[in-house]
Amino acid sequence: MTKGATFLHVRPFFWLLLAIACAITITLAVLVKTDPPASMQVHLEQQQPLVNETTGLKVYLTDTQGLPIQQAQAMVSTNMTNMDMGENLQPLMPKGDGSYETLFRPSMSGPWSLTITVHAHGFEPLHQTIFVQVV
Repeated sequence: MTKGATFLHVRPFFWLLLAIACAITITLAVLVKTDPPASMQVHLEQQQPLVNETTGLKVYLTDTQGLPIQQAQAMVSTNMTNMDMGENLQPLMPKGDGSYETLFRPSMSGPWSLTITVHAHGFEPLHQTIFVQVV
């Protein structure tokens, strides 16, 4: 067998391998979709909540076109940042038109963090933390 004959037999194999790799890449690019981002606006009724008094926490969710996102699962985790009091996790209730609400009642004065986590089908998960000083 000559050197040229071996080269001709190997070459079609690599062309076939390249064609298969291209076909797989194109198929995955068409089938695998990434979830688009969403937008979250958070509003706390009182900028400085008072100890043992209830204040409302409202979240408004929209898609990239500004349309409200319905049927999302939204949770808020509240805890003091300077003392280990454990984490309080509670759901935000849907109120319609992309609005979700819950109540926040801090038990001690000091710095608190409120971390909102949202999961909505077809969108990237959202996380946002706000820090408040309870007086």
